[in-house]
Amino acid sequence: MVVFIRLILAILIGINAYGAIPGVTDFSRLIGPDHNSKKAFEQAINSDKPLVIKFYLIGCGPCKATDQAYAKMANAFKDKATFITLDVIKYEEVAKLFNIKTLPSWVIFAKKKKLAFIKGSKNQADVQKILAQYLAQQSRNQTE
Repeated sequence: MVVFIRLILAILIGINAYGAIPGVTDFSRLIGPDHNSKKAFEQAINSDKPLVIKFYLIGCGPCKATDQAYAKMANAFKDKATFITLDVIKYEEVAKLFNIKTLPSWVIFAKKKKLAFIKGSKNQADVQKILAQYLAQQSRNQTE
């Protein structure tokens, strides 16, 4: 019932019913005044830091269930990676780029390349593992 009420509020007054995840930026905050989500997405993946995107849907139980762990992950890697959330309905054109069919799903980018595409809430630990391995490899490469 609470999810339904939040969804109705979001539709009526345009608030983010999904709620903020500490340490994570909602994709809508990356979009400039031109409201070009594809352009904002391209700018986000061109960052020097790895980018972790969590694709979600308002009202998705498994999506909401992974929020706390995603916030902890964002906090653990806060200076080394950027974490964002992306609503697959609101930004359908970006979600279509990845053919998102399972929620939640994560995509990890580093140096403009896709490192991983991870589907399903049970596989969230893989996100942290892949990101940690990538950062460790980058650290070794810098010391050589």
